[in-house]
Parts: sequence; C-alpha cells; structure tokens
Amino acid sequence: MFVDSPGKLGIPTLISVSHSTIKICYEPPANSDKVLIYMTKYRKDGETEWQAMPETTSLTETVTGLDQNSFYEITVSAKYDGGQWGPPSDPIRVKTDSSTAGKCCLWIVGL
Repeated sequence: MFVDSPGKLGIPTLISVSHSTIKICYEPPANSDKVLIYMTKYRKDGETEWQAMPETTSLTETVTGLDQNSFYEITVSAKYDGGQWGPPSDPIRVKTDSSTAGKCCLWIVGL
C-alpha cells in the first residue's frame, strides 16, 4: 500500500522546439521507486482546458501538432503504485517557431 505522499516533479526541461513540436524531459520525484507512469499535459496560451498526452514510463515527451509561433504551457504528473496521481509540476512556457524553415532560435519565457 502507498504510504508516502506523492512527490511533485520539477519544472520540465526543454530539449527542442520547432514550428509544431516541443520536446521536454523531466526528473523523477524523490520517491520515484513508487512511480508507475507519467502524464504530460499542455495548453495553448489563452485556453483553459489542458490536453493530455498518453501515459508513459519515459522521462521525455514530444508534444506534436502545435500551432506555429504560439506559446504553450506544459506540465507533468506522476501516478504512483497506490493508484494516486501526484500534483502537477510547475509549468514550463515555450513558444513554437514562427516558420517551418528550421530556425535555430528558442523562446523560453519564465512565468
């Protein structure tokens, strides 16, 4: 049975960004031996509803199908062996590229 409180993950780290994708990674919480799966959620600036990615055991996630030249918030939660979801991480806010031309410029804006 799950005894420890679910841990909050740290803010996701940006790996890469394009006009339609954002790739992040995240560190497991302190009690990661109790983690079964992770879930990444994202939303475009101005939207209130979070979109959920499929659950995964990976410590990286690629969010696809995004609008170009737009800001997104991304957060991650962990599900523990007792079936309980931990609190979501603080979000990272990232802007997708403005064109499909393979720019080498990243926009990371703190909250």
